[in-house]
Amino acid sequence: PNKTVQFNTANELLNNPSLQSKTSKSIEIEKAISFYQDKSHVNNTEKATKNWLEHFE
Repeated sequence: PNKTVQFNTANELLNNPSLQSKTSKSIEIEKAISFYQDKSHVNNTEKATKNWLEHFE
């Protein structure tokens, strides 16, 4: 069976020695992480705004 490696944080993922071989791969991972962080931030903001508006309806 394939061993699945769990990463607790983005920092652990980026500091994993097995990923250091390809710089381009690390850059892609950083882009992906920041993309998903931005995306979740936007979703949370939209949700909070919707809840805030509903509170006053």
